[in-house]
Amino acid sequence: MKKLLYIAFMLIIYACSAGNDAGNNSLYMKNGNDYINMANRFSKSNNRNGAIKNLKLAYEQFSLGDLIEQKTETAIQLYRNNYLEENYIEANRWFDIAVKLSPEKTNFLKFEKSKVMFELGKFEAALHLLKNIPRFREDAIDIEKLTVTAISKYKLGRSYKKELGFIEENSSKYDDDVSLHGFVTYHLAWLYFEEAEFAKADSKIKKALELYKLDSNPAATADALFLAGKISIRLNKAKDAKNYLLRALDTYKALGDKKNAEICKSALNKM
Repeated sequence: MKKLLYIAFMLIIYACSAGNDAGNNSLYMKNGNDYINMANRFSKSNNRNGAIKNLKLAYEQFSLGDLIEQKTETAIQLYRNNYLEENYIEANRWFDIAVKLSPEKTNFLKFEKSKVMFELGKFEAALHLLKNIPRFREDAIDIEKLTVTAISKYKLGRSYKKELGFIEENSSKYDDDVSLHGFVTYHLAWLYFEEAEFAKADSKIKKALELYKLDSNPAATADALFLAGKISIRLNKAKDAKNYLLRALDTYKALGDKKNAEICKSALNKM
């Protein structure tokens, strides 16, 4: 009888402990996600130092709950933001942490690395990484990968028509992911603009602006407005062009992006 009572007592203690752990993990998850949301707001405003600070706080919370998936995702975002800030040693440290946490996600993590190379204009490095990544998921990753590949090939003077065709045929499948759909649609507009297919570019950039508005992404919106202005100039729509460029200029100023604000001013002065 004593033995049965002891077993029952230990089971009660275990259940209470498990309940406390679950409750704590839920709290750590909430706290971590709050910091992630704050980091995303900083990132979309091009304030990477603010993003890094909040991502580190998020990582601390996820570590307290030993939430591996969340820690991995946060580590790769810390890699991205540090690399874009040219903190290369710190960036690579976070990339190694991400791989160590989730070795089964190595291909996905390499893809995230290729996007950073792409964003920095290191197209050869981006393509090198992409070539070594198989079609590891039949979903949004592939269309994003193909978009990065197509632009990189164009920038390097290589054929990209195969990728472009696939993107056009499949981009509408991701309408529910406004961030991804905005990224793909903006770059399609950019490609068509470079190919002097201005009517197609105009259609795509208007769609991209709708998506970026839904995504509350001011940095991407500013770039899209600027491209919309350039497209309108080529379509001889001076009034529309001026409107887009002025909105782009205001957005760049609000973001503290002096470099792109000056480029925008220059475009306005040439009209």
